[in-house]
Amino acid sequence: MRAADGARGFTLLELLVVMALLSLVMLGMGSALRGTARVEQGVDARLARADAMRVTAEFLRTVLSRVSARQGAPSEARPDAHAFAGSADSLWWLGVMPARHGAGGLHHFRLGIEPAGLVLRYQAWRGEALPDWDGAESQLLLAGATRLALRFEDDRHMPSRWVDDWAALEALPRRVSLAVGTPSEAWPAIVVQMRLLPGTDSTLAGEQSYGGGR
Repeated sequence: MRAADGARGFTLLELLVVMALLSLVMLGMGSALRGTARVEQGVDARLARADAMRVTAEFLRTVLSRVSARQGAPSEARPDAHAFAGSADSLWWLGVMPARHGAGGLHHFRLGIEPAGLVLRYQAWRGEALPDWDGAESQLLLAGATRLALRFEDDRHMPSRWVDDWAALEALPRRVSLAVGTPSEAWPAIVVQMRLLPGTDSTLAGEQSYGGGR
């Protein structure tokens, strides 16, 4: 049908075709937006995991590198023994809690996998031989972690070698390697240089010490 000025209108079929094309365009745009949102969520999740790994690694390097030079804590029969022991999946040591984390001075530490993830338990040293872990405070370092693999560098022999557990109470490993894993990924190993803190071998209970570093 033509109007008086010769212009032609749209037929019903043409309108249906246009509407169908617009629907396809909108569907494509919706799929693209959903894909973009999924990518952004994936990037945010990876960044969050990387940030959690960075914070965890920095905290462990700070705490684990502050090992106490005090001897005799593990056993009265071994006065030369360091308060440090490790296996393939857990670690216990006597060290110094950095003051900026809310508590200073000598603390017992235990690192291991618990149902919630990678957990650090700590208790202030009061001169007792072994801590009461049931009453110790805890810090969840990495939620969802299901694996902790520890290795220890033994430099008492040349060349030095890496072992899966540390039972030599008269010595400390040169370095400790910690590899943390989740069900979906395994993170790069964290290697911490072990250093004894001078001034932490006093027998006075509750003495504070804030030295050391990486």
